[in-house]
Amino acid sequence: MGRIVCVIPDGSAIWWIRYPENRPSAKRTQSRATKKSRVAVKSQAVKYHIKAPQRVKAEVFRHDINTGSLSVIQAGFPPYWSLADKELEADVRPDQLVRAYSRAKPSDWLNARKQFDALIKEIIADYDIFALTEGGLEREQSEKQARLKKVPVDKIRQLLRRHMLGLGHRNSLLPHFDVCGELGKEKYCQTKPGRSNTVAREEKGTKRLKLRGYNLEPIDRQWLREGYKKHKKPDVSMDVAYNLTMADYYPTKVEYINSKEPRIVLKKASERPTLRQFQDHGPQSHVDRPSRINLGQAHYEGHQRPIRHAAFGRANVFGLRAFIDSSSEDQTLVSSASILQTLPSTNRTLVVEDSTEYILGLYSGHESPSSLTGLLALLNCVEDHVALCAEIGVPIEPEDWICWMPKKVTGDNGDIKQDDSIMTLEASEISNAYAKIFSPLSKDKVEKKHRYLQRKADHRNAGSTRGRKRKRGERRREEDACRTHRQNLVELVKAILQHNNQEPVPKLLTMEMRRDGVEPTRKAIVLWKIEKGYIASSPANLESLRAHCLPRLSAVIHGDGIRVRDPRSTAGDLIPGLVYSADWLYETDILTRARKQVIPIDIALSPGRLGCAYIQLNGMKELSLKTRDPELKELSLVDWLTICSIDKYSAYITARLRDEVEAERVVSNEKINQQARRAKQKEQGSLPKPPSKKAISGNKRAALKSELEAKRIRSLGLDSAPSIPEPSIDDLVDCGDSSPSQTKRHQELRDSWRQ
Repeated sequence: MGRIVCVIPDGSAIWWIRYPENRPSAKRTQSRATKKSRVAVKSQAVKYHIKAPQRVKAEVFRHDINTGSLSVIQAGFPPYWSLADKELEADVRPDQLVRAYSRAKPSDWLNARKQFDALIKEIIADYDIFALTEGGLEREQSEKQARLKKVPVDKIRQLLRRHMLGLGHRNSLLPHFDVCGELGKEKYCQTKPGRSNTVAREEKGTKRLKLRGYNLEPIDRQWLREGYKKHKKPDVSMDVAYNLTMADYYPTKVEYINSKEPRIVLKKASERPTLRQFQDHGPQSHVDRPSRINLGQAHYEGHQRPIRHAAFGRANVFGLRAFIDSSSEDQTLVSSASILQTLPSTNRTLVVEDSTEYILGLYSGHESPSSLTGLLALLNCVEDHVALCAEIGVPIEPEDWICWMPKKVTGDNGDIKQDDSIMTLEASEISNAYAKIFSPLSKDKVEKKHRYLQRKADHRNAGSTRGRKRKRGERRREEDACRTHRQNLVELVKAILQHNNQEPVPKLLTMEMRRDGVEPTRKAIVLWKIEKGYIASSPANLESLRAHCLPRLSAVIHGDGIRVRDPRSTAGDLIPGLVYSADWLYETDILTRARKQVIPIDIALSPGRLGCAYIQLNGMKELSLKTRDPELKELSLVDWLTICSIDKYSAYITARLRDEVEAERVVSNEKINQQARRAKQKEQGSLPKPPSKKAISGNKRAALKSELEAKRIRSLGLDSAPSIPEPSIDDLVDCGDSSPSQTKRHQELRDSWRQ
């Protein structure tokens, strides 16, 4: 906000001056006609105004500090204030503090400072800042000096305030180099720059201005960029694009010939840009991008700024600071269910320790880089790496990949800069910091590890992108892709273990380590630091980290366990095959209550591994996946959702085929039924008398006996048709009379028939 310029000796109050703000002031306003409206163009002249000093009582000052609304930090000065007069006179060429191609002229700054010194040297020689502020002499001396020097009072007052704001530093009266003429900023001149026309030198007045050419304003450069971006295509020449741009933005009128063909009349040549200006300013159509806006500072930070080696100035302790960053993996994956099904590229998040460049944790998955992937990578720092490596088939010891949580984490705006992430880090007692934008050197250690792993692991896999776009005529990487995410993860872990345990780093050995005979590997150095107590933190509580780091998915409790909802569905569909339960869950009554009505709940699930999940039920409790397939537990959520989508489509296609086959089978069966009915009717029609109901439904045992006999004969190799069963007595006797005498006679006939 400002600088404290004076403290009352008895400590009762302080005086402070607010830092001035750079604000544009409209010196001139020009109007220029467009094809639809008139646009007002304001020049960006900077006004640098310093307000009067303010007096604050000590009680109010302490109260603001205690409440957190105000803080006091050590303030410095701009770097160019440290220049000596000799350096300013020589334009600072030997030191290269001001670049040779810069528009700044330090010798002119020195002349301006001498003029300002001459205006206020009598005041600052007789009175100090205490007398000007607490004594109230600023206004009186400013008016007196303004009458003597015959200059405006505001000019003297502003020079005194600049002197006080700089705490009496003599270079505080230098021009404000930090608010004008930076590298990468566009320059706008009041007159057309460059060598003037030879003919124009001999002319005067308006005719000379016309011959000198058109001077571009900010709106003109904007129109040239828009026209270049719109019309300049690979098959369009520069002349055609220039003419189309002039027709869009610089027409005088539009005439119609025969009321059909429009004829555009352009402005005079002295009132519109030339082809050379279109070629210079048109290609800068990407000027509004952040990388273009910060080109000057980013270029200086990355290529010219001297490296300070800040890491060597800190304590040589393990876990004091770590860097976190995300990058895409240069590989193309296939689905675990089918090698022919390709998946999008994955992203990798690394956590690299500062003092040893030891890779503490990672997260690799299909999720885009965000605070979620950053928290999952931090969670991996303190999880059991032995179990993680055992799941993918890489057996290690606990010392091969040490679990540790850093005390301070530095990342960019995309990894941990979110309210939930900040609250999570605060709950885990981890401080966070953020690197400068467009400054990869601020976290170059983790950037180098991305490049190392891409070279050691990604670029050796089939279907790798090699970190570049496909060249013309080159085979598509989707055609070469044949590895799953799990297969690539094995090689990634092996590359990390090689980096941590086997690569020689003798430059990290201190004299104490050399006396103790420590091997020049990161593993040996980290173990030695832990043994000697050169550590800054200890692992955090896993339960608290999981509660905040793992993403939440909507789920429901059924009678057999907890089922997860599909995050892609808006209707709350369940993901097939994902049912989580545990022994402790059956001991509660929640599953019993869920048999009557499902209970909604949130489940914490790692997107990279479906084997286990967690729910917040009287603390973070672990659940395991109910499945007979051990490989399902190792799949990622994206891979399983892809498999479910494929299964759903396959089931849809199979259902259509099933319906077609079922319809064909029903029709064929119905035809057989009709043929059998016709054959039966034909045989019944050949009888002299239609058989009775009793004759149709009776005599089943005799028919079965005859059928079995025919089957036995066929099994012996004798072709024989089944014999027609002998007629029964019931077929010959009318059973209509059911009197006792008639029944007795029927029984006698049956007995005689059997005999």
